[in-house]
This record gives sequence, structure tokens and C-alpha cells, in this order.
Amino acid sequence: MGLNWTCQIHPYAKMAWSILSFVPKAFLSQVNRDRNVQALLEAIHDAFDLLAGAEGISVGVNPKQTDILLAMLQHVCDCGDFIQTYAKNTQFRTSRPIDHELR
Repeated sequence: MGLNWTCQIHPYAKMAWSILSFVPKAFLSQVNRDRNVQALLEAIHDAFDLLAGAEGISVGVNPKQTDILLAMLQHVCDCGDFIQTYAKNTQFRTSRPIDHELR
């Protein structure tokens, strides 16, 4: 129930509650975005681990494999660019685990 019942009693209480509840919601949203970027970085790492352990894959021998690898690498580069831009902007981060991964 929380303070929501108070907001129904007085309009000033409603306005104050909306202002005060905005900060935690914005912070939690940012924490969630940070976690999603961290998960993206881990997915890239896992993709390269998978490729490193794969046998019989060689570029140029099988055109379909080559196309798949090139598309995957292009996607990884795009994701890497996004993560690098995200990690440089300290205004949009709540935590620093990404910094350690990029070094």
C-alpha cells in the first residue's frame, strides 16, 4: 500500500510523492540498463569462446560458414561500438563493472 493512500487524500501529497518516487525509479531503470549492457558484453565473450572451441570452421572453405562468421563479426563490432560509447559516458552509468571488462 505504501504512501499511495496519502496521495489520494491531498493533491500536494500526490505531487510530492510523484517527485520523490521518480528518483528511485530512474535509478532502478539505469541499474537495469547497466546490467543489460554487462549481459551483452558477456554474450560477446561467450560467442568468441564458442568460436575458439569450434573445430572444422575455416574462412573461405565453406561460403555459408564464411557468411555466417562475417555477419556475426559485424554484429559483434556494432555491439562493441555501442558498449564503448556507453562505457565512456559516465552520466549514464550507475556502476563500474563495465570499465574493468574494457581494460
